Amino acid sequence: MDLAAHNVNEAIAALSKDTANVLNASDSDIGDCGCDRIALALAQNTQLRTLRLSDNGIKDLGASVIAEALQTNHALKTLTLSRNCISHLGAEAIAQMLTINVWEATDIAKPLFREATDVSPDKLIIGIAAGYCLAMC
Repeated sequence: MDLAAHNVNEAIAALSKDTANVLNASDSDIGDCGCDRIALALAQNTQLRTLRLSDNGIKDLGASVIAEALQTNHALKTLTLSRNCISHLGAEAIAQMLTINVWEATDIAKPLFREATDVSPDKLIIGIAAGYCLAMC
């Protein structure tokens, strides 16, 4: 099931139901404060495969909170964080999560990575800065 959320409360409700495969919460004004609530629900969600959080005013703190939740969530395969305000600090938090939960580049990021397995933290940081979509394998 694919769901769309228009604000953080709808996103939390969708994640809490644990029935959606895809949640598009882009342009939902989530920000760093909303990332705390998203991360709590995401850490317990076992069904969601794709989470789109583009254009939400997410900064380094929010990216770090999401990265922490993804250390224990092995169901999510695609996370989109494009058009947010994530610097190298937030990207480093996500790169650190990669040491626990392995990711690889999707077709969207192939111009950045030579091979799907060529995902180093340095390249990941460049990818996030460029607004690429990332996916876990």
